[in-house]
Amino acid sequence: MKTEHIIFMEHLNVDTEKIYPADLNDDELALIKHHIEITRYIQEIDSLFHVFRFNLKNILHYYNLMCSDKIVRQIEYNFETSDNIAINALTISFISAGKTLIESIEGFLKMNDTDLYQEFRINYLSKEYDDNFHFRFLLRLRDYAQHGHLPVSMSSNDTYCFDLNHLLSTPHFSHNSTIKNQMENIKNDIYERFSDYPYIALTRSLAEFNICCIRIYLNFLKYIRNLLHNSVDNIESLLNQRPEIVYKSKDCFNNHVFYEVIDDILHMFNINDNPKKMLSQIKNIVSDILKEEQIEIDKIRMQKAK
Repeated sequence: MKTEHIIFMEHLNVDTEKIYPADLNDDELALIKHHIEITRYIQEIDSLFHVFRFNLKNILHYYNLMCSDKIVRQIEYNFETSDNIAINALTISFISAGKTLIESIEGFLKMNDTDLYQEFRINYLSKEYDDNFHFRFLLRLRDYAQHGHLPVSMSSNDTYCFDLNHLLSTPHFSHNSTIKNQMENIKNDIYERFSDYPYIALTRSLAEFNICCIRIYLNFLKYIRNLLHNSVDNIESLLNQRPEIVYKSKDCFNNHVFYEVIDDILHMFNINDNPKKMLSQIKNIVSDILKEEQIEIDKIRMQKAK
């Protein structure tokens, strides 16, 4: 989704002498700029969500991730690499995209309403983090990867996994105390119950991380509805009070509002845009994705429970 357009006036058949910023007072200009920033930011976050989705689809394009934790390459690469490198690269990109999405959501809420951010953090971000070990584990592995370490290992039975012994003993990297203690407890529990190596399944972890990120995004879209709707209503009220600020013509800028010039760039928006509809459509798409992914994670959880 493109959030901004830069157009060179010499490329257009318009009368440039009629193109100039509307006469706006400081409050009116602030109202417009706030609205533009909200709608731009929402579009940008949605693009980040689809980058996150692309990274998941990219993993599944190249590999079949089975509930048995076996991972089978489906498509041959046309360059030299190993599955170990490819799976680490794809996993790191997927986790990083999820973390970037969440950070952008937090940034939006902090910028627009600190109280709303605190509510959202408590009700959704902290809840997902506290309730799902895989989610907080993979968020930590993103930091681990950024410090130059590969998070995914090959297990003793030729499956790809997160090897807790390897992760806990990596030099020059310190896990936070909560994650470290949980990893130690899982490692000890696996050994005591099964006398086996402490591996965490890659497939289950990616699936849990995926469902948590989608839930956070969908709840974010629901949470910001009033914020966006209030902004749209304020713009509509302004346009009703000041219809003369809307540029009317037979050219491509008909029904635009020119509101500011910065560095010789004239900023504008189209009054025919429908941000309320945009948000509703985005929310419906994400809701459908969540339903599909919930079916997949339920299959994985049932398989693990057997």
